Amino acid sequence: MKLAAAALLLLSLPLAAGEGGRPARVTLSDGRALAAATVEVREDLVLLLAPAGGGPRREIPFIRVRALRQAVAAEGLEDEWRWREGGADEKLATGRKYPWRRYSVELEIDDGTTAQGTLTAGFPLTVEFDAPPTDGIGEVGRVRETLVVQPKGKGEPGQEPRDLIHVRELAFALTEGEERR
Repeated sequence: MKLAAAALLLLSLPLAAGEGGRPARVTLSDGRALAAATVEVREDLVLLLAPAGGGPRREIPFIRVRALRQAVAAEGLEDEWRWREGGADEKLATGRKYPWRRYSVELEIDDGTTAQGTLTAGFPLTVEFDAPPTDGIGEVGRVRETLVVQPKGKGEPGQEPRDLIHVRELAFALTEGEERR
């Protein structure tokens, strides 16, 4: 079963996370939980977070993130439009609307602190998880998908904001001696 939706871009990017990734619990906004998941990201990934209350942006190496929670900060429907013709600066409404969302994020960091705000850019997560057989018969198989955690999402004309699926929570398994705060 593909996790295709407007807010989840499926990519095939080479990642350098090695060792099979980090064990994690991944929950999507439609309530699906990806069973026995492992998550891979670029080893050098640094998140740039714009704080909710303003102030300087904060750089957080992803390797230090223990959990990520994403929530809808704003959503709505926008009129679709197109340019009258190439090079013209006149917009024409198509009469159709498309959904949009902006997301806020809370990061739990390995030193026990949390950071809240908006990501300045999206980033891919390669997630490998157990999926039931598509025919309902047979064995559970491993599926590998690439999801994008992003600061905003846009759907297709005719969709509703609730149709935009995003990563709601990503919680990495704790190593021995760690505790979730």
